[in-house]
Amino acid sequence: YIGYDYSTLHSMYTSLVSESAHNSKLFAKNIMVFGDSIMDTTGDTEKATMPSILVEKTGCNQLNYAVYSSGYGLDAENSHTVWGKDNTSVEEMVTRSASLNNKDIDFVIVGAGTNNWGYDTKLGVLNDGMWNGGNTDTFYFYVGETVRRLMANYPMSIYLFITPLPRIGTIDNNKNSLGLT
Repeated sequence: YIGYDYSTLHSMYTSLVSESAHNSKLFAKNIMVFGDSIMDTTGDTEKATMPSILVEKTGCNQLNYAVYSSGYGLDAENSHTVWGKDNTSVEEMVTRSASLNNKDIDFVIVGAGTNNWGYDTKLGVLNDGMWNGGNTDTFYFYVGETVRRLMANYPMSIYLFITPLPRIGTIDNNKNSLGLT
């Protein structure tokens, strides 16, 4: 695990892009984008999304496996059908991560917002479901299992995980039905 502050990330970003996408270090590299609506490029074509900007600035080949409305997983107690913008049910990220198998991926970018908060998924504890036989019905488990499955399918890829962004339309101290902010 490596964390960076904004100025370091900005420097890294500017080193990857250039005035011409053909001169980018990511030119013609295969980048898989995985997540929820934050990473989804379908729908509103008027809106610039992070993946579309990435392609424009770097000339990379993007394989987008992001799905609107999905989260990492839904716990059994609060489980319900999640509907996408086209009125079809949505598979959660933990489920979708097991079925991906395009081996020609150089980079994997995983980004998800706060859908699990909105779906009242319990947070749990670190390492849930791993070696301690812990709970497999928590946010921590779903994130960990998604990461394990992606890394098993793409062991040689470089990974970038984008942490949740602030939830749009909420105010400070807004709580979900579990009473969590």
